[in-house]
Amino acid sequence: MNEQKQKIYVDEIWIDEKTFDDGGSFLKLGIKVDEFIVFLQKHKNEKGRVNLIVSKKRSQVEEGKSTHYSYLDTWQPKGQSPAPAQTTKTVKAIAKPVKSAPPVDDDEPMF
Repeated sequence: MNEQKQKIYVDEIWIDEKTFDDGGSFLKLGIKVDEFIVFLQKHKNEKGRVNLIVSKKRSQVEEGKSTHYSYLDTWQPKGQSPAPAQTTKTVKAIAKPVKSAPPVDDDEPMF
């Protein structure tokens, strides 16, 4: 049985496409910063990244509404489980002895 994962939509982004007469276009993003930061922290992988997919909406879009939407890319290669949302690493400090500087002769000029 093919089990579908539920998509995790990014509600903190609005994506609008502007198309020009010459065929060119661009995507304009509006981001709710505080909410988006929380989303990113919650869903980052072991490399500290969040992978998102941007898709064009299928239905006609009303004027002033988003033309695209975004959701979390949860794809994992077969045999790999999803990485934990957050990982911590222990860093071991290594102290090395410092060589002392040679004695300074106060009678000699510094320059």
